[in-house]
Amino acid sequence: MTVAGQWVHMVGIAGAGMSGIAHILKEQGFKVTGSDIQSNSIINHLNSLGIEIFSSHASSHVEEGVDILVISSAIPNDNIEVITARQKNIPVVKRGEMLATLVNKQKGIAIAGAHGKTTTTSMLALILSEAGVEPTFIVGGEFQNTNINAKLGRSDYFVVEADESDASFLAISPYIGVITNIEDDHLDYYKSFNNIKNAFSQFLSGIHTDGLAVLYGDDECIREISAHLNKRVLYYGQDKKCHYYIDNWQPRGIGSSFNIFNQGQKIGEIELSVPGKHNALNALAAIIIALELGVNFIEIKKAIKKFQGTKRRMEIIGERAGIIIIDDYAHHPTEILATLKAVRSFHNGRIISVFQPHRYSRTKTLGKELGEAFVNADIALFTGVYSAGEEPIPGINGETVYKAAKEIGCEAIYMEDLLSLSHYLADNIRSNDLVITMGAGDIWKVGIELLNIVPENKNKAHS
Repeated sequence: MTVAGQWVHMVGIAGAGMSGIAHILKEQGFKVTGSDIQSNSIINHLNSLGIEIFSSHASSHVEEGVDILVISSAIPNDNIEVITARQKNIPVVKRGEMLATLVNKQKGIAIAGAHGKTTTTSMLALILSEAGVEPTFIVGGEFQNTNINAKLGRSDYFVVEADESDASFLAISPYIGVITNIEDDHLDYYKSFNNIKNAFSQFLSGIHTDGLAVLYGDDECIREISAHLNKRVLYYGQDKKCHYYIDNWQPRGIGSSFNIFNQGQKIGEIELSVPGKHNALNALAAIIIALELGVNFIEIKKAIKKFQGTKRRMEIIGERAGIIIIDDYAHHPTEILATLKAVRSFHNGRIISVFQPHRYSRTKTLGKELGEAFVNADIALFTGVYSAGEEPIPGINGETVYKAAKEIGCEAIYMEDLLSLSHYLADNIRSNDLVITMGAGDIWKVGIELLNIVPENKNKAHS
């Protein structure tokens, strides 16, 4: 589809997936430009690579000479740049198609699943990079303390996060395929859980015949769709029936430690610098692949301990007056439960969660489960729904989740407006509280605002 030297214009370039593709294309010798109405740290990073980015959408951005227009899943067909490209007979390609074009030229290692994709992909990219394997990688989030979410490597391996939300991951034909879990998410696209299962089954069938499937074996659905897979499979999890499993998981400060076993034989102990048993399982998937590619366990152990997480995945925003502020992307009940459980493992003060429901369709389908997922929060605040471009659904809003939380006895508060919420928190939090903002929308702004408005000398004692 693409030849180095061609001009690729990317609409919605600031998105996590799009920006990673832009980075790789630029390093491969393509001319890359883009447009996006949002501004973030990724834009600055892409600018530093020499990529011109427009802060609006206009027909003039699709200049003569543009060979391909790439669009993110958030860009509608009536976008002026899409219309202009079609009028000029410039091919319009979706993000997932462009990603697959890049990955399928190499030995792709694709990490798919409802949860844990970004973290597992990042962990693997770090391990292989530290071990000198030099993979190309694209991650759906920036490594913490950096603006990096992609890098062109020298080896034939291409590590990539495979997004199932719109089935675009089915265009990838990987050498190694990973599934971290399967759940009933993205039903606005798939319509039924059975369709989701079928999509993941199709993903497995696309793995090279001489390749490898690394699958979370504690998930019955994954076991079911992989039972008759005609290629090599390695299961991982906590169940000792898995090929690889973890045991003796222990929280250690904000991180943890655990032992890894392969078919009953202990390989060694791993120490992580990120919290939660779910991250130990993410690490296990990454470690298995590194071992399969010949990386020494000692090198793996050293590299994985350096992993500090990715932005919007248990990201520490800051600390002020003895109050810790964290942000996390969790927007599905399973993610919320796992995240709050991880926080509880290292924090002994009050946990105050601030949740912004994501999409009306998801809130309608999972509203009750979302509310019930806040069982480990001492106080849970809920905002209005972040629409992500969806039309409102009558009777479905942030109160849907708030009411479900109240029903299980959660101390819940509903506030529609984010700014009012920030000021409410500033007035009511106290020393040794941990505030965690959660959701896939713009709820992260609350944590930053809170850090700015809480006075340094605020130090209310426990009552």
